[in-house]
Order: sequence, then structure tokens, then C-alpha cells
Amino acid sequence: MLVLASFVFRGHTLGDRHLLLGLLVTLHLWGVAFWIGAFAPLYRIAGTSGSIAGQVAHDFGRKAIWVVAILAATGGITLWLLTGNPLTALTTAYGQLFLAKLIGFTALLGLAAWNKLLLTPALLQGAPEGCRKLRRSILLEAILVAGILLATAALTTVSAPIPNLTLPT
Repeated sequence: MLVLASFVFRGHTLGDRHLLLGLLVTLHLWGVAFWIGAFAPLYRIAGTSGSIAGQVAHDFGRKAIWVVAILAATGGITLWLLTGNPLTALTTAYGQLFLAKLIGFTALLGLAAWNKLLLTPALLQGAPEGCRKLRRSILLEAILVAGILLATAALTTVSAPIPNLTLPT
């Protein structure tokens, strides 16, 4: 939590809404850490028994739904607070990098949904290919997360939000 909270003292959160933005960024990073932190254990367990992997994936999926909601809400609110108008922000370098991040997140959600709705039930029923498919899916998720982190690094270092943008009339 200390590492996550340290982000409050750098970057976008140093403006007028310091406390609120700091809280949002900290919650967002907590969700990211939860998700990324699950990759290695889930990958390792998926290399053992399908029924065990299915149960662990099921338990993770129940918790991850709430984490995804936190990620989406904190990311959306932060974008709105930083730009004033996310739609107009898309015409800026900041908004376009954010869009790349959002596309990666959407793809990640697609894989997560596939894992939860198709792979996890298959693992729980002992499907022979379930473990291999879950491991491949986790690797794809890790690649997508790497892309999202790259977009985030660019977003926070080479561009800045333009606050209080309004739609053209």
C-alpha cells in the first residue's frame, strides 16, 4: 500500500484535486496489482490439475469482478477529472494514448470473460484441454497488460491532460 500511495505524490495527482485524484490512482493501482499478481500463481496452478485450477480460477473470478469494476470506475473518473471532457480529449495526444490503453483494457476484459464463462466451467468439469488453454490465456493477458503499462508510461511521461476541454460548437 505504501508503494501504491507513493504515486499520489507524482504525476497527474499534483493538481487542484490532489486528495481525490490520489485516492483514485491508489485504488486503480491496487486493482492493477491484484490482477497482475494473480498471473504467476494461476499459470502455475493451471499446469497441475484441472479441477484445482478450475476452483482457483473460479475463486479468483468472483473477486476479480469487483476489481474490474474498481479499475473501470477509477480510470473513468480520473480521466474525466483530468480532462473535463473525455470525448474532446481524444483529439489530443493524451487522449489518443488513453484510447490505446482503453483498447488494451477492453481486450483484456474479453479474455477475462472467456476465462470466467468458458474456461473455468470447463476446468471444473475436467475438460482435458482446459489447463493448456488457461495457461495460454494467462500469457495473452500478460502481453496485453505489458502493452497497457507501456501506454500508461507514455501517457504519464510524454503527454499531459488538457483540463476542462469543451466540445466544439
